[in-house]
Amino acid sequence: TDQILREKLYGTNAAPTKTGYWVDYTRWHNAISRKDTPHTEMDSATTSWTSSLNDITRFLWDILIGPLTQRLQQLEIHQASFIPLGLLSLLPLHAAWKIDRSTSTGRHYALDDILFTYAPNAHALRAAQKKNIRNYNSLLSIGDPDGSLPYTGDEASIVFNQFLMMQSRLLIGKD
Repeated sequence: TDQILREKLYGTNAAPTKTGYWVDYTRWHNAISRKDTPHTEMDSATTSWTSSLNDITRFLWDILIGPLTQRLQQLEIHQASFIPLGLLSLLPLHAAWKIDRSTSTGRHYALDDILFTYAPNAHALRAAQKKNIRNYNSLLSIGDPDGSLPYTGDEASIVFNQFLMMQSRLLIGKD
């Protein structure tokens, strides 16, 4: 699996025209960082990175995140922290997905099932968990203020409904 992951990140010598996620990301990042990048180069870098991002996140579902998500759900665990090491630290593990034709995107993401967070190491995670958590007593939920963001009003309503016990206000549209 380590060799396969390296090939997905960096490409292979056997297929020099097929680059990997990290190579394409770096090319894209460099293109957007320069003010003089020609539009054709920018478009090419964006297309390559988007394609690699889709490939790697789909691959991650199959080899790692899908089985992990399934097991966490069996255990009724709804939140988990990634402490990725080595090559895994270069990857957007939370964005792993599988095909789901019943959704508007055609995808079911890991985050649809489990709230994944990241920590740099177990010590930092434990220290953050021990830290006093501030209790908030109010919520302002704003969704789609100018009507240009489909579904955000629905999302704001869902969040709002989770905090009905506190002083809260929901604003949708031009409220």
